[in-house]
Amino acid sequence: MMRIIRRPVLSLLIVLYVSPALMLAQDDDHAHHARTADARALGRVSFSNSGNAAAQKPFLEGLALIHSFEYTEAVGAFKRAQKADANFALPYWMEALTNTQLVWGIDDTASAHAALNRLAPTPAERLARARTPAERAFGAAVEAFYSNGSEESRTHAFADSLRHWTQRMPTDPEAHAFAALGIIWEALYQEGEAAAKLKTEAARHAQYVFDRNPLHPGAAHYIIHATDAPATAQQGLRAALEYSRIAPDADAVSVDAFFHLAGVHAAKGTPAGMGVHRAGPAQTDERRRNFRAGESGASGAYVPASTAAKH
Repeated sequence: MMRIIRRPVLSLLIVLYVSPALMLAQDDDHAHHARTADARALGRVSFSNSGNAAAQKPFLEGLALIHSFEYTEAVGAFKRAQKADANFALPYWMEALTNTQLVWGIDDTASAHAALNRLAPTPAERLARARTPAERAFGAAVEAFYSNGSEESRTHAFADSLRHWTQRMPTDPEAHAFAALGIIWEALYQEGEAAAKLKTEAARHAQYVFDRNPLHPGAAHYIIHATDAPATAQQGLRAALEYSRIAPDADAVSVDAFFHLAGVHAAKGTPAGMGVHRAGPAQTDERRRNFRAGESGASGAYVPASTAAKH
């Protein structure tokens, strides 16, 4: 069942439309790493995995897309990876995760379970398909998220499982990137100091990745989400600028709002060559077309039009 959760104000959101990028991979004992992307890059990501060579390009493409909340395009990429290697578990777990978009208040668990069931009918059978420790760690987090329970308890289980992944594999960039996402989601259920503490934790995980790979789309994107308040926006300024570089041809729905929070005028205060992008008319996803400025004004947050109309 798909549930749409109405929230008063959603966190700052930057959504990019990116063209498919050519991502090259290297075979190293069944571990494949993204090397480069074309001029309209999705960013630079790597995830050591057991998939075959044919699955690498679409899998890495989908990984970069999901980090930018490009869910529709990510689903297509993950399905291409599944077709290339039906025994490769990660694309199924990744596809399942595209059905939950908590920053937008969407949690379609029925579609998520449908994707998971194409891999195997039970969590235990699915986890048995993981062929590396990192695959199993990510799979365990997704399985925890789509277990029984309230949305809030599931989100906490997801974030906590990702925290454990970073503890077991403290240098794995995807462990830290997804931990940042999970903790940002966890913060949606908190207010005040409790939410701020979680966002600080999320920012630390994202910053770990950003410091080592400033072209990682999730690192930059999650720093922005974790610092999207007037008191912390300056901390995310460099990541916001770099995010413009990662996808220079993209349409950013709310990047100007973030620069406003950070005290930087998008037209005058942006360093030359950084290319701040405002929302353009071409949006390929209906949810992005329906986004409009939030009613709160001061924060510059964005909420779906259907939600904002109720406030």
